Amino acid sequence: MWDLSAEDIAQIYKNRWLVELFFKWIKQHLSTVHVHSYKPQAIWNQLFLVLITALLVQEVKASFGTKHTPWQLLKVMRVYLYRPWSSLEQEVQGPRRASKGKPPGAGQKPKILRTTVGELRLSKK
Repeated sequence: MWDLSAEDIAQIYKNRWLVELFFKWIKQHLSTVHVHSYKPQAIWNQLFLVLITALLVQEVKASFGTKHTPWQLLKVMRVYLYRPWSSLEQEVQGPRRASKGKPPGAGQKPKILRTTVGELRLSKK
């Protein structure tokens, strides 16, 4: 341990901080504060499900090439959970423009998805 350079220690700390930020994001956005059971297997199962969800959100973000944040994308995915995948893709990517009419965002109101849970406003920035 004492033979590490300052750069190595800084890199270790940076990696540790990224892990901390990842778990903070999981706690805030994937509702993992509440443990469903205290049995070890149940805790592992819950952790695996949360990790799968986080990776799925990142994969969808990368494959669609969207500028939505992971949190915004997760909210949209929850709304479109029981709808066809193509409708989620259309919502995330937005309409494809065939003409060169008005520029995108000129005089448009933000799109609002109304669900039983509440409203989700998608901004096209």
